[in-house]
Amino acid sequence: LVAGRLRLGQGCLQRRCPQVALKCGADGCILASAGLSAHIPGVVAASVVDTTGAGDTFVGSLVAALSQNLPMAQALRQANAAGALACLKPGAQTSIPTAAEVQAFLKNL
Repeated sequence: LVAGRLRLGQGCLQRRCPQVALKCGADGCILASAGLSAHIPGVVAASVVDTTGAGDTFVGSLVAALSQNLPMAQALRQANAAGALACLKPGAQTSIPTAAEVQAFLKNL
C-alpha cells in the first residue's frame, strides 16, 4: 500500500503539485515533494471503535498544525495521531480529539 501511494505521490509532483501528502490509513501517510519522499508511520490506536471521521480529523489537524507554522513532517505526525485518536470513540464530531489530547498521546509514544 505504502509503495503504491509513494508512486502516486511522485506522479502528482510531475503534474506540478509542489508537495503532496497521501493518507495510508493505519499505515500512516506519504509526504512527497521535489527531491524528497518520506513515509510518516501511522500511530496505532489501542482498540478501534469507529473509523468514521478519522480522515477528516487527520485533515483538520494537518491544516491546524500548518497554520501554526509547524514543519510538514511534524504536522503529519500530529495529524496521524489525531486520526488514530478519532477511532477510539463512536461518531464523527464527537470523536475529534482536542489538541491537548493529541499532544498527550504523542508524548506517550
